[in-house]
Amino acid sequence: MINKHSITFKFSLLLSVGSLLFLGSILLLSKTFVTQQYEKNEHEKLQSMIDNVAPTLGINLSYNFTQAVEESAQDLYQQSQILYVHIFDKEASIVSLNRTKQTFSQYKKAKHFILRQSLLDPVTHQEVAIIEVVYSREHFTKTITYFYNLLILVGGLFIFLLFFFIYFIQRSIAPFKHLITAMQNFNPNTPKPFDLVGDQKSEVGLILHASNQMIESINSYIQTQNQLQETLQKREQHLSNAQRMAHVGSWEYTLGTDKFEASDEMLRILGIKKQHFFPLWNNFLNYIHEEDKEYVVSAINEIVKTGGQLNIKYRCIKGNGDYIDIHTQAKVRKKLHKEDRLIGVSMDVSEQNRSQQLIEKLAYYDPLTGLANRSLFKNRLDKTIITSKRHKNQFAVLFIDLDHFKNINDSLGHMVGDALLKEVASIFLELLRDEDTVSRLGGDEFTILIPSYNSMQGLEELARKILTRINGRHSIGKHELYISLSMGISCYPQHGENSDTLIKNADTAMYQAKELGRNNFKFYQTQMGNHLTHELELEQDFRRAVEALQEFKLYYQPKMDFKTLKISGAEALIRWEHPTKGLLFPDSFIPLAESSGLIIKLGDWIIEEGIRQLQIWQQGCKTPLQLSINLSAQQFQDESLIPTIERLIHHYAVEPHLLEFEITESISMNNVSDNIITMNALKSLGVKIAIDDFGTGYSSLAYLKQFPIDTLKIDQSFIRDMLEDDDDKVIASTIISMSSALGLKTVAEGVETLQHQHLLQEMQCDTAQGYYYAKAINAKEFIEFAYLHRVLS
Repeated sequence: MINKHSITFKFSLLLSVGSLLFLGSILLLSKTFVTQQYEKNEHEKLQSMIDNVAPTLGINLSYNFTQAVEESAQDLYQQSQILYVHIFDKEASIVSLNRTKQTFSQYKKAKHFILRQSLLDPVTHQEVAIIEVVYSREHFTKTITYFYNLLILVGGLFIFLLFFFIYFIQRSIAPFKHLITAMQNFNPNTPKPFDLVGDQKSEVGLILHASNQMIESINSYIQTQNQLQETLQKREQHLSNAQRMAHVGSWEYTLGTDKFEASDEMLRILGIKKQHFFPLWNNFLNYIHEEDKEYVVSAINEIVKTGGQLNIKYRCIKGNGDYIDIHTQAKVRKKLHKEDRLIGVSMDVSEQNRSQQLIEKLAYYDPLTGLANRSLFKNRLDKTIITSKRHKNQFAVLFIDLDHFKNINDSLGHMVGDALLKEVASIFLELLRDEDTVSRLGGDEFTILIPSYNSMQGLEELARKILTRINGRHSIGKHELYISLSMGISCYPQHGENSDTLIKNADTAMYQAKELGRNNFKFYQTQMGNHLTHELELEQDFRRAVEALQEFKLYYQPKMDFKTLKISGAEALIRWEHPTKGLLFPDSFIPLAESSGLIIKLGDWIIEEGIRQLQIWQQGCKTPLQLSINLSAQQFQDESLIPTIERLIHHYAVEPHLLEFEITESISMNNVSDNIITMNALKSLGVKIAIDDFGTGYSSLAYLKQFPIDTLKIDQSFIRDMLEDDDDKVIASTIISMSSALGLKTVAEGVETLQHQHLLQEMQCDTAQGYYYAKAINAKEFIEFAYLHRVLS
């Protein structure tokens, strides 16, 4: 069946019609042109004949040479194609020759070639006669007929060739039908090769071959795309799993529209089920905390304008109504001729924020009272100095010390003393403004920063208010305690222009208040020198004592092993038996040793005296006792430390593994790389290393893993209150669990009750020390104590 819409049919029809029109036009034009041209030629031929005899005839006629005229006419008549010759003048016919009986008019009607011309006298140029000649058309007709037959033959041949060409084209393009069928049947889901056959020497064959190759390439591409799609799905699944494990969600917002797409983990973070979430930008914004929404939108608009990166934190409301902290990072992705998109990742940092707040609390806040510690107080004081200097403001520093607090600690124990400190701290916070800073420097010393005041009278009223509120009876548990405080005040800028000077002068004024009977306050005055004199006298006495090394004694705080419930060792603690001031604790002279540069000499004496005592224990010990010795920051950085310890270990022949050196957490985190070198050098001697006061500093777990340490000592501030304070209990438990995971031993300081011991045993703590077992005692008392516990023989 002929397909009238096929290219073959249309092409053949167009070619046929065009060819026929062209052939007809050629025939028509040929007939007209050839006929006219041939007729013209015949006329010119006849004219030429007449022109040849006309002059002769004209002469003969002018002289009446009739015979000659007849001969000339006869010569013309001899031409076979001349049918008629007639010469005549006005009077009569001169010559008349006719091959047929037709008249001149009949010849003319028969469309023979007719010529009628005047014959002139060559002398006078007057007409002497007229000649009529008829030239036969028969030869012309035969020639034209032959030409027409030839044209018809050529036309027929052309038509034959035309149909042959059409047939050839149809045969040639027939394979395209197979190609069309194969393309119509092609299914990208189940791609198959075409396998079309054709002679590759022909263009059609090359097209079929190219089609086979194209389909092979398409099939290969489809297979590759399917593999890529499968790989992409796997990666998307892996990404989804990774986001779920990392708690990181991704999202994409098409700018200028409301289109918003979020990953499964992003929806999980927001607590939204996928089927309940409409992927619209405004829907997502509804989950942002109302107070943070404007900030988030403003930040996004800013990076859209500038092309920067978004890095913000804000709060969101989960589907269940809980608030969470979100950290988002995003950037604008711009594409030519496409909509710009904002692509971002978000994660729930609520737990991290809580951990960070806990770390900052440990680093910058006093763990007992929750007040700012010395570091935070000094930081805020430095900032206040900068601000006040710029704006020419004045502010005040209050230095406070509780009167006779040591008596409460010694008589009722640290638990009661700590509870009292908490009570005092809460009173300070109650009396002061939010912009004021209250700090506990340590022990019973507090400082207060008043960043602005109107008059000295106002400061005096505040000081009296604090004195009045503190002075009196305070119910601490079952105890009724009466306390008071002494306060010194320094003002900026008249009493100092830097933080150290302001604190020192407030401290000096506080000592002046104590000397004047306590329960009082004093502003700093330049003539106040008693406190400085006291410090100077103490420093001179200390220098003499270090020079002689006769007034210092080592006391030993026993350590209890929770597994055996026996004494496992002791911590060496130095005491100064001052000739007039009595027994002094390290807090009163170690700062002097460090500021005067005598700490190295004193520290060397402590190390040697401790190792000498360890030798005594080692010789009379049933089970080995371990001795812990504290190292100051200057000692730890001293180049002679390692050679000194190595020399003393060999000199006294003690087992190095029974010797442990303690450094504080804050010391360990300064110059970490150098500290690790020093620790490794100590470990090479075979001694143990402990981190003291762990939990009060700002250590990095990443560095902690690198330290070659053996023990973590939990600061006593966490141990004492963990029976009442769940936060302290969690911190202590966490430190013990972490130590166990790192392969470290733990020592709990400040154990004062049996309940403390039982709780620490439940936490699987290794060792403890505190008043519950024994306070720090001298070497003789320690030997007696060890005998009681059947450690020494």
